[in-house]
Amino acid sequence: MKVYTGSIQNCNNENSISVYKLIDSCGNTTIPSQDMMNSEDYLEIVRSFVGQYYNSVLRAINPSEVFIQLSEGSILVSPEEPEEFSCRQLIAAWLELYYGLEICEVTILENGKMKTLPRNVYYQMCKSILEAMIKEDIDMYGYTSIAAAYAYERAKKVSQNDALNEMGISEIVYVRLAEALEKKLGSGRQKK
Repeated sequence: MKVYTGSIQNCNNENSISVYKLIDSCGNTTIPSQDMMNSEDYLEIVRSFVGQYYNSVLRAINPSEVFIQLSEGSILVSPEEPEEFSCRQLIAAWLELYYGLEICEVTILENGKMKTLPRNVYYQMCKSILEAMIKEDIDMYGYTSIAAAYAYERAKKVSQNDALNEMGISEIVYVRLAEALEKKLGSGRQKK
């Protein structure tokens, strides 16, 4: 599935989903201003914000509950311009880590066509910080990618759910998904 991010000023159409409605909050955190991000301490500011946002918002949310609200071509929007720091970057990174997606920043041109934009300087930094926090926080089941560990976690839940088993949805589907994600995103499952 293709999902995108963008500024609401440049991507306001029928596929736009406000990150504030999707997640229902930005938590008790204040998004760093562009002036703060231009300071010499921007790395510590980003690290602090990502930690606060993860601990106050993302940690409490089941990624599946967010993912099911998305459809092909959804654009996660917020008011910040593409070059500015924003919550949509964190949410995109979080979804990428849990689902193995590649979520691109876009703008919609006057002719209605979508143009992919380069990620700003904060995106990879946010994703790396977030990845380290999540890996410290969840059981990785010996996998190196969060997406594979999450698929395996869902497999365990399916195997414990009699109703799903009666419908023929078996654990093996998620285990195979976990293995495929690990092959694509990780370096292989580690023996425990």
